[in-house]
Amino acid sequence: MVNHRVLSYLLLALSLLPGNSCAYIDPGTGSMLFQLVIAASVGVMFLIKSKVKNLISGIQKALSKSDDG
Repeated sequence: MVNHRVLSYLLLALSLLPGNSCAYIDPGTGSMLFQLVIAASVGVMFLIKSKVKNLISGIQKALSKSDDG
């Protein structure tokens, strides 16, 4: 049998969910969100690129030290 507390919480949660929403994103907000996504993507790509370069540089330094002696 279902616990009555769980059932009441479930019914409360379902009653708080919105029905049909008539919201929209205006062009200003849409372009701002688009710019945010593009900037975040470029930032992540730059971060990955710099970390990869640092990793490769560290590996090359470690290999050159081991070759020297």
